[in-house]
Amino acid sequence: MEGRQRDILPDILKGFGIIMVVLGHCIQSGSGLAFLENACYFEDKWYQFIYSFHMPLFMIISGYYAWNSVQRAADSEAKKTMIRKKCIYLITPNVGWKLIEFVYMFATDNYIYWGFGVFLKDLIFGILTNFWFLWAILYSFLLVCLMHYRLRDSIWIYIVIFVAMFFTPDGMALNAYKYMMPYYLLGFYANKNKTWL
Repeated sequence: MEGRQRDILPDILKGFGIIMVVLGHCIQSGSGLAFLENACYFEDKWYQFIYSFHMPLFMIISGYYAWNSVQRAADSEAKKTMIRKKCIYLITPNVGWKLIEFVYMFATDNYIYWGFGVFLKDLIFGILTNFWFLWAILYSFLLVCLMHYRLRDSIWIYIVIFVAMFFTPDGMALNAYKYMMPYYLLGFYANKNKTWL
């Protein structure tokens, strides 16, 4: 086989993570309405086990692959193109899903329409809060690009940013982003420095 051989371990870990996400959501939503409404799934041992690692695992893998993207962008134009494509790639599912959701809600008369301004606000807020993990990946990716391209991967600046994040409000899933970012950075720098491993 010519060229580089694909490292299949991250693919195996992604597959395992996907199975765990599906199982975790089945425990949460597939155990009856009373179980879901009373948040009884928090007491389920399998649920606790799965949710203790599945999102950090995805963030580590995402960070691991981000290093390849960052490394391939050699000049200024390539960097801008790569960042723009990553933004489009990660934001498109949020926009698409929210539009599908609104079409469904309008079609089934489950949406109270108070005017275009309210609709636009609901749409933008929904896009910014849907799929929090995609936003966590995007924000982490933009941070590593800034740190790598402009600030020479300064560990001290990372520490300052990480500590400062604990003083930011937790609205709009910001609490999820700040806890996921270290895992993303772990994957990013593990790939960058994999000669150490």
